[in-house]
Amino acid sequence: MRARGKGQPHTEGSRPRRLAPGLAVVGAIVLVSTAFLSAQPRPERSAPERWLADLLAPGQTLVANLERRVQEGLDNLRELTTLRRSYEELLAHNERLALELSMLAGVAAENRELRRQLGLPELDDHRLLAADVIQREPSRWYSQIVINRGSGDGVRGGMAVVAPGGVIGQVQSVTARTAVVTLLTDVRSAAGGLVVRTGDLVLVEGTGTGGPLRVRALTPAASFEPGDEVVASGLGGVYPRGVRLGTLEQVRPGQAGLGREGWLVPGADVERLFHVYVVVPQRPRTTASGGRS
Repeated sequence: MRARGKGQPHTEGSRPRRLAPGLAVVGAIVLVSTAFLSAQPRPERSAPERWLADLLAPGQTLVANLERRVQEGLDNLRELTTLRRSYEELLAHNERLALELSMLAGVAAENRELRRQLGLPELDDHRLLAADVIQREPSRWYSQIVINRGSGDGVRGGMAVVAPGGVIGQVQSVTARTAVVTLLTDVRSAAGGLVVRTGDLVLVEGTGTGGPLRVRALTPAASFEPGDEVVASGLGGVYPRGVRLGTLEQVRPGQAGLGREGWLVPGADVERLFHVYVVVPQRPRTTASGGRS
C-alpha cells in the first residue's frame, strides 16, 4: 500500500458526503411525484403508490383515532359544562324553594296566632287581608267606616270584616282602592249567632250606638245566660262559622212571650278602629252585598 502524500484529497471518504444532498433532493422529488400521481384519478395504483399507502396506513389510522378521541373529549367537556350549569341552576332553585318554604311556615305561624287573637276558627278556605281605616264620620261613628282596600285587592261586597276580638261588620260597597264597611253596631245590621255553651241559634242585631248589641232567641226553647259566648253561626253566608261576636251581659224574658232576649258586649272594640281584616274567601262567592246576614 502506498503512503498517501501530504495534502492529497480524501476522494473515497468525501464522495458519499457530496452525494447526500443530491439523494435527498431526488427522494423528495420522488415522494412529491408519487403523492401527486396518487391524487390523480387512475383505474389502478402503481406498486410504489401501494407501498406508500401501506406504509402510511398505520399513521393515518393513529391520527384518525386521535382526532376522534379529541372530538369525543371536547363533546364530553361541553356536556359536563352544560350539566354543571344545570346543577348550579337546580341548586339555586332548591335554595329559593327552601327559603320560600321557611317564609311560608313563618307566615302560617303568624296567621294562626292572628286567628287566635281575632277569635277566628281554623278556616282553610279563607284568608285575612289587612286594611287600615282611612275615614270615619262622627255622625256615622257606629254605622260605617272606610278602609284602604278595594276591588283591586280582591275585596267584594258582602265580605266579612273582623278586628282583634271578633266581627266588625261587612263590606257594603267598593271602589278600586277603597271599601265602605257597615258596622255590626249599625241599626240595620244583624248576624246569625250561636251560643257556644248550648248550641242554640240566636239573632244578634245592631242598635246604632256604642252600647251592647241586642240578642234574640230564634226558638222558644233557646237557652242562654249572662257570660255565654256567642259566635257566628255561619248560616247567613257572610260571617264564617265560629267567628266571635261577643259575650252576653244581660238576659231577660222576651216581649209577648216570644222567647228570651239579651244584650251582647261586642268582642271587638268598635270605639277605636284603626286596623281591620277583610275575610276573603278562597273560592268565589255569590253572596249579595249589604242587608242582614
